[in-house]
Amino acid sequence: MKILSVIMVLLIAATLGLGVGYLYQNNPFAERAGVVVKTGDFSAIQTRVDSQVVIYTMATCPYCKSAKKFLTEHGVRYAELPLDISLPARDEAKSLGATRVPFILIGSNSVEGFDEEEMLALLDKQQLL
Repeated sequence: MKILSVIMVLLIAATLGLGVGYLYQNNPFAERAGVVVKTGDFSAIQTRVDSQVVIYTMATCPYCKSAKKFLTEHGVRYAELPLDISLPARDEAKSLGATRVPFILIGSNSVEGFDEEEMLALLDKQQLL
């Protein structure tokens, strides 16, 4: 079954002319492991972009769109760094250990993936709500 979903994703990507490698790695039909939260010092990046919340995105990522909509609806100011447009942003995210998008920095936490409850808890912990 998993092979069929991968083949289907690759066929859709080829038909639409999307990045096959990206879609293979971020298969929308695959089970997602949930969010991965790690701690670290991201203050240099947050100072550079003048925001406590930084979101690394891809234009074709539905989870990125959901995360940005969630942040906007909750009045959270954020800086977006698009990985599909900016090579420096891509290199930066990779150096921080990002393996998928959205990759979000919230205060001293990095979050891979998107989950509303987890986001609320982290934003509340950092007093950003």
